[in-house]
Amino acid sequence: MSLFSRRYIQKMLNELAVHLNSEKRVDLIRRLDSKRMNQNMPAEMELAVLWSVAQTGDLVIEPEWWSGNRNPDGYSESLVEGKSVIFDITAVSNGSVSQRDDMKKAADRVCQFASSVKKKFGKHLSFYFFEEGALTKRYDKRRVLVKAGYELSKTQEARIRDWIDGRSYETEPIQVHEQGVVFQVSYSKTPHMTPPVNTSMPPECYSLTKNPIYVAMDNKRKQLRGGDTGVLRLIFLADVGADLLHQIGGYIHRSWSPEQTYGPEIIQNFIRRFSGEIDAVVVISAWDTRFRGSRFFGVRSDPNLWKVTVFAADNSKIDWSNIENMFTRLPPPITDANLARQNQGYGGFEPISKIRYRAAQTYQRKEPYLMQLKLSSGALRDLISGDLDPAEFRDRHIPERFRTLIKRHRSISSVEFEKGEPNHDDDLVVLSFEEDPAVKPFE
Repeated sequence: MSLFSRRYIQKMLNELAVHLNSEKRVDLIRRLDSKRMNQNMPAEMELAVLWSVAQTGDLVIEPEWWSGNRNPDGYSESLVEGKSVIFDITAVSNGSVSQRDDMKKAADRVCQFASSVKKKFGKHLSFYFFEEGALTKRYDKRRVLVKAGYELSKTQEARIRDWIDGRSYETEPIQVHEQGVVFQVSYSKTPHMTPPVNTSMPPECYSLTKNPIYVAMDNKRKQLRGGDTGVLRLIFLADVGADLLHQIGGYIHRSWSPEQTYGPEIIQNFIRRFSGEIDAVVVISAWDTRFRGSRFFGVRSDPNLWKVTVFAADNSKIDWSNIENMFTRLPPPITDANLARQNQGYGGFEPISKIRYRAAQTYQRKEPYLMQLKLSSGALRDLISGDLDPAEFRDRHIPERFRTLIKRHRSISSVEFEKGEPNHDDDLVVLSFEEDPAVKPFE
């Protein structure tokens, strides 16, 4: 499970076929199929942007006639009314801002060592990194307690080996304390595709230029140099797990430290600095509205949505409404980028994934009296094929109410199929139950 279902990704690929040459299509599919999140999620967003631009009426992907430094991602004469637009697409995650890359590398090294002690043990580990405050120029800056290129010491290797061999992992996690590095390792019976890595510290940025958002925009600016004059130059900036982008258009929790900078400030500074080279930066972020709310007002039940924000140079004559509305043609995202990354860590984007099973549902109709049970068709398929354990199927997909139906002398009277929503990879098998003399005493 990522931002789109596999079904919808294939739909976009099919509908873009007239615009994609074979080389570009192979490149997109290769990145979509990658198990690396820095490959498949950016490819998802690139595909979504290209498909959305194509829906406005005109799209040329990687125009070879462009006379700049390299072929841009796309060209359109329908995206902005009365204007020709050349654009590039880039995706940003928290990366170095949150020290997530360093945490991920440290976690990978611990997992490799754990798997050398006990086969595949590293696939069952998750990590939590602690933080500390550092007083700099009279202001407190927070940082995660991790070092670039961290390697386990012999002492910590011995502690982890004892933790595994003594089966202490079944009852308690283990903490690793070294100079400048403090983290906790926990065991889970469920294996992970990639080790989950968390920290108490949110991504914080202290520079308008030394951050992955600015670097990504500057790289695209250089690539869009040259070419025809009078053509608008746009950068699509996709949120694939970048909190600094996810803040845009919503509530920003501001630190008391005046040195901290935020997503809108970084982009506005970039636009002011290069207003003669870049006409607009378009930020695209998936919002999961289920988790927006509070214990006082309740959790919102609105559908998930795409947030598109245009940061433009000072040009009031340009109508950006087509761009602001271009993602309305897409289905709501399955979840936001950060949760999508977590799901991918559990294998949620694999062709066969238990994460994408839909939950069982029960219904009752009074006229005529009828009971219905809706089951995940994917779970039923995997049960029949032997890929899903019968005990797991019973525990996860058969509600207690089903057992009540059997006790009340009801049998399956009909079977129907309920197709899933456009952006979902699972359907429902609908079983209807009615009272049956074959399974009840004579009256």
